[in-house]
Amino acid sequence: LRHRVVVPGQPVRGVDNAFDGLSVVLDTVGRVDLEAIANLTGTDTTAVVNELGESIFQVPGTEEWQTRAEYLSGNVRTKLNEARLAEFEAPGRWPRNIAALQSVMPIDLQSGDLSPRIGAVWIPASDHQQFLRETLNLGSARVDHVPGVGWAVENASWGVLATEEWGTSRMDAGTIFEHLAKQRPIVIYDTNPEKTRTYNAVASAGAIEKGRLLQERFAQWVWEDPERTDRLVTEYNRRFNSLVER
Repeated sequence: LRHRVVVPGQPVRGVDNAFDGLSVVLDTVGRVDLEAIANLTGTDTTAVVNELGESIFQVPGTEEWQTRAEYLSGNVRTKLNEARLAEFEAPGRWPRNIAALQSVMPIDLQSGDLSPRIGAVWIPASDHQQFLRETLNLGSARVDHVPGVGWAVENASWGVLATEEWGTSRMDAGTIFEHLAKQRPIVIYDTNPEKTRTYNAVASAGAIEKGRLLQERFAQWVWEDPERTDRLVTEYNRRFNSLVER
């Protein structure tokens, strides 16, 4: 209680090497500052970059530099695409970035690793629509998906395929398909003369079974076309297999 025992930290005026300078700068400003490191080491930014080597990377298209841990984490697939584009525009400038990003890239998943579900966000509405048109033999069937709003299925409720083979008389295939896409339970109610509703277990079970068959057929159909398979696998990896922890 007589005198101060915790005193303000004294700023570091100089360091012996760029690695110590990097540690000091990250502690004081929270980012890679080449000018500040050069001032601490008494050299220039070119010497700092050469000494730090693989410890820092420049972000393509900017003057920003990041530590290895920061640059080689996050969405590395997007970063790799940016580095390749930068290399195309300035050949020989970014091979170090490309090689480092490739070394940490998650292994691509293949079609056998994926389970396509009706309503999956990585499968576009156009593929859902094509599936319904081919399966129900209805060229006018339409499937739309608006992010934040949901799925909508139209013109897929008539014909023997829609009401018997892939649907029921109480719930057609288009309606079942929309319920699956929206992840809604498939239930059928009977309306009594008193205007009250009663759950119909038999009719619901029949519609649920048709939904299971539709989902099973959809999972097979998705991989039947090689072009579609390549496109969807690429999209899945882009969306869900691109992140690396720091």
